[in-house]
Amino acid sequence: MKKLFALSLTFILAVFSLTACGKSSSIVGSWVTTVTAISSIDVTYTFNEDGTGFFGTSNVAEDFTYEISGNTVSITTSYENDEGVTEPTTVTYEYSVKGDTLTLVMDGSEVVFTKE
Repeated sequence: MKKLFALSLTFILAVFSLTACGKSSSIVGSWVTTVTAISSIDVTYTFNEDGTGFFGTSNVAEDFTYEISGNTVSITTSYENDEGVTEPTTVTYEYSVKGDTLTLVMDGSEVVFTKE
């Protein structure tokens, strides 16, 4: 009986832990950052629950699909090449979400977004 109780308690704690992690680490939503090169440009990523999303700046707008695997997010867009053929392009980032902050890291470069 004690063994069954301990197993049940472990299962319940695991479920609560996973639920809490899922809510706090959800990438779903709209995230914005400002990139400064010659001038400041706001960059927005929107991740929908169904694995689709949108990337936008004042000059560019692109739909994408994404997949999460562990602490990485792979974002796939389609571009038309010089021959007029549409080709998918995938970029993979390490990511973390803490509260209202999304951090994307690729090749050691980090970009921090704030949830809108």
